Amino acid sequence: MEKSSLNKIGVITAIALIFGITAVIGYVMFPDNVFFEFVWIPGAIIIAICVLVMIPQLIKHNRIDSLPKLTTSAKVITKTSAVSKGYGENQTINTIYYVAFQFPDNSRNNFCVDINTYNTVIENDTGLLTYKQSGNNLFFVSFEPQS
Repeated sequence: MEKSSLNKIGVITAIALIFGITAVIGYVMFPDNVFFEFVWIPGAIIIAICVLVMIPQLIKHNRIDSLPKLTTSAKVITKTSAVSKGYGENQTINTIYYVAFQFPDNSRNNFCVDINTYNTVIENDTGLLTYKQSGNNLFFVSFEPQS
């Protein structure tokens, strides 16, 4: 999943969590208020859903962060992008950027990168690639071209 998508999920989860906490605290502080009487249960449900959504994301993020960084010389082979379009009223366009690197043993791997990295690397550049690996999953960290 792309970083911006994770950020969107985080913002939506935070907003929902704030609503849920507000509803529950409102009911505790004002138990006779009709509004809070009807929204505290949905608020509590929203809190539970947010926690259930956030826990796996935090575990995944911490697992990736704890992986050791691997650094090797590499050559930029190709740059590609994939565009996806949403459906319905709010059609959003999402672009994912990839850079393919070739390693000294002539093996090649694609890495998902952010737009800044995509725009700064040039095909046939050689340099030091830093990444993390978990099984078959590769996570780009940085690329420093050498002159």
